[in-house]
Amino acid sequence: MTYFHEALRSNEAWYEIVSVFYRSGRGKIISALCHSQNHPGSLVGSGDGLRLCFYIAVLAFFASTFAHATVFYVNSKDGNDARDGKSPAAAFKTLAKINTITPLLEPGDEVLLHAGYRYTDDYIRCESLVGASVLTTLSTNPPSCSGSLSAPVTFSRYSAGADPIIDAADPLTGLVWRSLGDGVYSTPLATVPQKLYVDELTETPQLVPVPNFVGDYDGSGATTYQPWDAVYDTAGEGQYWMNGGNTAQGATLGVLGLGGAWGSPYAATSVSDGSTAQVFLPKNTGLENVKIIGGGSVFFSLYGGTDYPSTFAFSSSGGGSVDGVACDVKGTVRSVAGKPLNTITYTVNRGCSSVPAIKISAAAGSGLKFFGRLDGGSFYYASRSQNGALAHELYVHLADGSNPNDHVFYATHRPYGVLLRGVNNVNVTHIQFAHQLKSGILSYPFASSILPGKYWTNENIKISYATCWNTGDTVYDTIGWQGGTSRTANLEACVVLRASGDLNPHLVRGNSITDSWSGFIDSYYGSRGNDDHANFELSGLDGTQTINGKVVSYPVIQYSYGRSHNTACIRYGVAGLTRSAYFRIKGGIVRNNECTDNAIGNIFFGETAGGQVSQNFIHDSLGEGIQGGGFSTSVADSSSYEAQIFDHNIISNLGFGATLVGYNGIDLNNGFEGIAYPYTSDIHLFNNTIVNTAAACVTMEMNIVATHMHDNVCIQASNYYPSGWMCPNCSSTMNYSAGVYLRRASLLYGKPMDWHNNAWQSQYVPEPSWIIYNTQGALDGSCSNLVTWPSAHNSSAVLDHSSFCTATPEFNSPTSDDFRLTSSSPLRRAGTDGIDIGAIPYGKPMFTVGPRL
Repeated sequence: MTYFHEALRSNEAWYEIVSVFYRSGRGKIISALCHSQNHPGSLVGSGDGLRLCFYIAVLAFFASTFAHATVFYVNSKDGNDARDGKSPAAAFKTLAKINTITPLLEPGDEVLLHAGYRYTDDYIRCESLVGASVLTTLSTNPPSCSGSLSAPVTFSRYSAGADPIIDAADPLTGLVWRSLGDGVYSTPLATVPQKLYVDELTETPQLVPVPNFVGDYDGSGATTYQPWDAVYDTAGEGQYWMNGGNTAQGATLGVLGLGGAWGSPYAATSVSDGSTAQVFLPKNTGLENVKIIGGGSVFFSLYGGTDYPSTFAFSSSGGGSVDGVACDVKGTVRSVAGKPLNTITYTVNRGCSSVPAIKISAAAGSGLKFFGRLDGGSFYYASRSQNGALAHELYVHLADGSNPNDHVFYATHRPYGVLLRGVNNVNVTHIQFAHQLKSGILSYPFASSILPGKYWTNENIKISYATCWNTGDTVYDTIGWQGGTSRTANLEACVVLRASGDLNPHLVRGNSITDSWSGFIDSYYGSRGNDDHANFELSGLDGTQTINGKVVSYPVIQYSYGRSHNTACIRYGVAGLTRSAYFRIKGGIVRNNECTDNAIGNIFFGETAGGQVSQNFIHDSLGEGIQGGGFSTSVADSSSYEAQIFDHNIISNLGFGATLVGYNGIDLNNGFEGIAYPYTSDIHLFNNTIVNTAAACVTMEMNIVATHMHDNVCIQASNYYPSGWMCPNCSSTMNYSAGVYLRRASLLYGKPMDWHNNAWQSQYVPEPSWIIYNTQGALDGSCSNLVTWPSAHNSSAVLDHSSFCTATPEFNSPTSDDFRLTSSSPLRRAGTDGIDIGAIPYGKPMFTVGPRL
């Protein structure tokens, strides 16, 4: 009841609470109570009598609402599933027992886990898998395990101590390790370890699982590949794994791999020899990957890797003969030093009666470099005997080369911590999640949310004080539904709140995350470049609500912390949804969050009509600070919920993303350009502090036009950086642009941007030559032409007399992330209508970020 005691401190809060009471049909009770306090005919007034009236009314309301609610207790240490679970003394022991009663949970019911304990037998399933039809409605088929707006079903904690932990990892026992040399050890293991950790159940880098790509490693650094092993269709059909039962490629690479059959690429032509191209992915077998990489790298990077060989040797063997002519294959591997292109060009004669083996040779281990960072080591599990690996054998190579007999191993065996499917009005608060294969919490709506019956579920899901570490992997989960329909759960995070898997699904309403913390996300390989992983994924949400008849955005995620190490921090948009062009979500506020140590960007806020990103602290990370665009929409009136606003954010010390394609402070980009695509105009950027990004403070490109940018400070000064931070693979830490990068074409689509009262600093060249507006290397703006630059490109543009360059912005201590202004800062009173420029006004403290514990 603490919340309601707090709420009663203001008449406005009383009014809202009592209004709920009236809407519940209990108005006669309030009327009688209030009339007895000599306030006839009015719910709003003053005095102790009215205060008592409201207080009694509220207590009566909640006593009535929760009169039939049941609280179930779970104690993994001292509980007993044979009890009724309805008191701490009669607590259940397991989550498996809870899953037998979740279908029976009603509004107001609670499931409480004993604080300080770990729960490892199962994960919580709160599901209602209703068979959908055009007649299915929430009235005819109310979802189970669901609360009401005023009385949600709640999963939380009880007793003193740390929040309880739902852990998906179990200790591996009875391991018998044998040394194979070169730091590799193996042990028999009957059950597949989905993820593997060493010594720690707290946050720790996982051992990266390496795949077993078909091919025979010959022990000298070369791997033999069959033509059907791994083929990439250069015509754009994508990558095909041609190993056994996989679907054969159907593209334009001759007949290689079709149905597993072999024929000369030129057998149907009149020429005796010729050439064709085929793209291979040069990867070793799982066992060999473990041997050569250890704590190093395992994946061939799009951009190559450190010391990738500049040349490869090509050879072939086998292939039989035809009419006495021996099979002969000649070829070359096209590569550029440091950046292999992986294109194998070869000629085949008419003498091949069987499949020849093609061998690509290079130094052992070379070219297997990993996107981003790998810290713990690697492992490979052989489910069957192949390429030198024993069946049901676990192979490991720890980063330090140590003997696994000196360590304890933990393996992941469960996908989620809490799974919410087809339910409404559920709260999850004060629970920790560790080592889940997919997500700590997944909220996934009923699979047919767009039926005429409008069976809309997973609305009003509230997540607070969730803590996660080591969640996620890279393989999509497929979730089945009653009636045989299945959906791909392709988003993985600490918390995933999403719309359904339907085409252009109904936007989920009332969902939010607050005061939560997320550490490592265990993604690797190609997932480092996709949008399916983050600390927090919010996709397909309606971030608006109506208050007193006015539509406003509400905080969809606030006061949370993300440090994924391998992927992104917060994704808010339409990631993972099936949608047609320009399908957008609606509104929403992302505020007061902290993001750091991410690999491919931090906050993504796109495909959104309106919405706001405000007072976030993004620092010491890789990739974009904030990525916007995606054909979002905005309006000129910044007070409207339809306006898209980026304000009062602090973004500092951003290096290139792991894929080397993300590097700006605030990056507004639709991804497509030209009159065939919509323009995004009137985005608002104001009072942001952006310091030291690998490229521009702000980018506006690909049909981003007519932005409103004012009262921002952009500082690009390399002396603030740790050595090599901005771009570890670059020869210097020179920024691409000191201020704003625009595509020249963007200036031609409409009026120039509405820019004023911005402050700029750079330290690379003398001040008059600082490049502030970088327009694809031409028509640049510098300190000397800040006033006239906008009007030079459009005669209707307003001159910018208020923006300026300064060599001394005078923050308190930027190297310590203290971006408050000193008393002599030139940013003071230099903004619009005399306000201070930047995210923190003089004399004000840093705004609160991260969980309010």
